[in-house]
Amino acid sequence: MDDVFFVTSRRVSSKIPIMSNLRLIWMIGVFILCVLVVWSLGRITFLGISLGFTAPLDRVDTRNVDRTTECYPQSQKVFYGILTSASRRDKRDVFRTLMIKHVNVDYRFIMGYESSGVSRLMQLENRTYGDIVILNIKENMNNGKTHAYFTWALLELPCYKMYFKGDDDFSVNMCQLHSSISNITDLNVYWGYHVVRQFDPLIFHDYLGAWWYNHRLDTSWYWIAYNRYMAGMCYGVGREILVKLIQSHYTEVWGPEDMRMGFWMHNLNATYVDESDKLRNISPNNDIASDVIGIHGGKSLKLLIRNFEIINSAPCKP
Repeated sequence: MDDVFFVTSRRVSSKIPIMSNLRLIWMIGVFILCVLVVWSLGRITFLGISLGFTAPLDRVDTRNVDRTTECYPQSQKVFYGILTSASRRDKRDVFRTLMIKHVNVDYRFIMGYESSGVSRLMQLENRTYGDIVILNIKENMNNGKTHAYFTWALLELPCYKMYFKGDDDFSVNMCQLHSSISNITDLNVYWGYHVVRQFDPLIFHDYLGAWWYNHRLDTSWYWIAYNRYMAGMCYGVGREILVKLIQSHYTEVWGPEDMRMGFWMHNLNATYVDESDKLRNISPNNDIASDVIGIHGGKSLKLLIRNFEIINSAPCKP
């Protein structure tokens, strides 16, 4: 009997850790699933506290958009927003020092808010230079920052002819930029480096990303925009098409933002202006044409400075 009892107790005891492990694995799986659901939805709030994304854009007050009717049609003023982040002070200083300015081109460094300590540092920097705008959105990439910037620009500065978005690794000559758009009269314009891409099997990765951002299998916006968008290094939109965009109340702003913009411009029947020959996507090794507007690829401070030195050598009549 002792032998039987020993065997029976051993069998029972051996089942306990197995069941415990299965229960633990199940609980971990449920926890991971919950985290993924909350992270992907992003728009859920609890007691009014956002879980990391911006408020729905249909809540944006667009009443000031009507002020654009008071603008002078012949206005030649251009606004250029340089998208950056707080940690890139060295790049901002390069722009301040080396970028050729133009009397009809106003610019600001655009960033989202970060921590309170970082915000204080940005306030101190802005007291010195007065060229920083902190949007009412958490600092991000591909989560609505570009749309928030254009919304802010139109509502706060409604009378510019065109509004540009540029990256902080794109060395730009403002004189050349203004010269390239001075003859544009159609303010439904969508201007920039037109991306033309061949189908790549690796695009399946982007497809999954687009589906994840959209929370559904319908990614038609992505395929429509695939060869119909301007590269994010630098592009601009006319005042009239921007008014249409803001009044359209698009609320899905997640995902590759420059492709989103291309999708919106396509839907709004924008007039495409391709300036790919004047916007270089790499750092050139030799002299460049006199009408080149800017050079992309200044990921390092050394390359950014070098590209500014090259682009500044091109003659331009203000």
